[in-house]
Amino acid sequence: TGVFVTSKSVGETKLTASVSNITKEILIKVSSGSINSDIKFNKSGIKSGDWLMTSEGLIGEKVAGDGFILSNDTGSNFHLTANVKLEAVAASIVFRSNEDMTNFVVANYDNNEHIVKLWSHLGVIATKGVNNVNPDEIVLSVKTNDNNVSVSLNGEECINVNLGDEYLNSGYYGLN
Repeated sequence: TGVFVTSKSVGETKLTASVSNITKEILIKVSSGSINSDIKFNKSGIKSGDWLMTSEGLIGEKVAGDGFILSNDTGSNFHLTANVKLEAVAASIVFRSNEDMTNFVVANYDNNEHIVKLWSHLGVIATKGVNNVNPDEIVLSVKTNDNNVSVSLNGEECINVNLGDEYLNSGYYGLN
């Protein structure tokens, strides 16, 4: 009786478990890779969901709800761009978040609703409907200048708002 791993390399790993006279084999995908980013992510930044570093980049998975990962990097005025291949409902850039995510802002593209949305811990800030978006080629971009926030999808500005004093003017970057 016991558990035996027959392989530990990147790719597929077969895990064999035996208890009494019952044997079960489970196929496990082992991932490794790096992302081309000025912002660094690591396991300590995972707030919810599963995040894997693969040869295709950083992959976030969560069966239901939001999966968040924060970087150790912070900023106030910036221009962030994320190139996304969307295989789920939505993809988002998190910014100006505190460490426990009780105060944050999220720029989001929702493929089910076909909208770009700016939302926060307080609720929805702004939305704009968009059409003809290829989920395999999404470029989501956020620019901030003090309280002004601009959100673009595939090079087209969709949202431009001024945030109030209830939002942080600096904080952690992240993904959802």
